[in-house]
Amino acid sequence: MTTVISLYGKSFTIGFDEADDTRRKNFFSRGLGSLTPQERALLVSLGVDEELENSLKPYLAEFFSTLDRCSADPSLILSKDCETAYFVIWSAFFHNRKEVERRLKDNRSRYGAVGEEELAQDMAIIDGLKAKPTPTKGKGKSPIDALFTLMFVEPETTPVPGDTFSRLFTLMFVEEGMT
Repeated sequence: MTTVISLYGKSFTIGFDEADDTRRKNFFSRGLGSLTPQERALLVSLGVDEELENSLKPYLAEFFSTLDRCSADPSLILSKDCETAYFVIWSAFFHNRKEVERRLKDNRSRYGAVGEEELAQDMAIIDGLKAKPTPTKGKGKSPIDALFTLMFVEPETTPVPGDTFSRLFTLMFVEEGMT
């Protein structure tokens, strides 16, 4: 019996019969067989990498076997039968957060903070973004063209003094006919 499991906005077709449970138990406990592409995709979507998969192996077979009952947020959090599924998902999120922190720390130590010269060059590029004229059909721009305008850099631009962060994070509206 296969069921479509929706987990955090993504859908996966997972089998829940005895043969599927046995296959997963053999895979996680003895390394025999394999996961289906949908089972692997579910783990990847949660951020379960090889390191985390190895540490969670004792729990992953039960995690998969309970997903048909434990994929809704209330049951995942409130049902005693869903403790393993909750633990696996929480572990994946915690691991991912720690991994991002580690990578940021490594990058800061390896590359240092962004220097003033590099920031000035980046701001010159950002300041050089201009709306590219687009051909319009009919009377005017479509609502999509008004929201999403292709931008390009003019090479002759120079940095404009001012607050870097305000200029970087300022919503700009491009009026029709401006270039």
